[in-house]
Amino acid sequence: MKRMVALVAAAVLGMNSGPNHRPRWYDDMLAGYALAYDKAHSTVGVYDPKSRYMLVRTVDCDGADVMLLLTRDRNKIREFGYKIPDGTPAKEGQVQTMNVKPLPSLTTGKGPKIGDPPSRIEQVLGHGHKTSRTGPARQFLNYQYLLVAGKGDEATSYDETYTFKQGKLIEISFGWDQAGCAEEEEYPPSKVSN
Repeated sequence: MKRMVALVAAAVLGMNSGPNHRPRWYDDMLAGYALAYDKAHSTVGVYDPKSRYMLVRTVDCDGADVMLLLTRDRNKIREFGYKIPDGTPAKEGQVQTMNVKPLPSLTTGKGPKIGDPPSRIEQVLGHGHKTSRTGPARQFLNYQYLLVAGKGDEATSYDETYTFKQGKLIEISFGWDQAGCAEEEEYPPSKVSN
């Protein structure tokens, strides 16, 4: 089932149609980990004690929804049920333990890395489909790149989000999911651009 879901998502997102059919910004490698779910790629949580960055790969809906997140935000990591191995007390419901080891890198497969300014991301990936400000003081700038194939319950989406604070990249997330998997989640038709 998992393999079939991965193959369907790959076909819908154009992953098997060659690099010329993918948007310029498309990437599926983050900090040395793949945005994939199969026998070689399962859920994972990694804490790098030197950089204090954490990476999680989450899988929902039997592999239909997969996400990679590279962050220092302990609250986000706790939301996925991980106990952070830096002495922070565990909260109720934190049952997963993170692997403590160095991350291979703090970069994506295309080259953007933690600490880069927004101009570097735009140079490598082009302009994002959406920019937004978030946080209580609107201190975070987010660049989101989005690819949607199909409509309604048949839609599959792929997104990348790059989050900046004070002009430096501090967090990266990649994800793909099928709209019919999550309750009442729908995506509009795609407008693909580089």
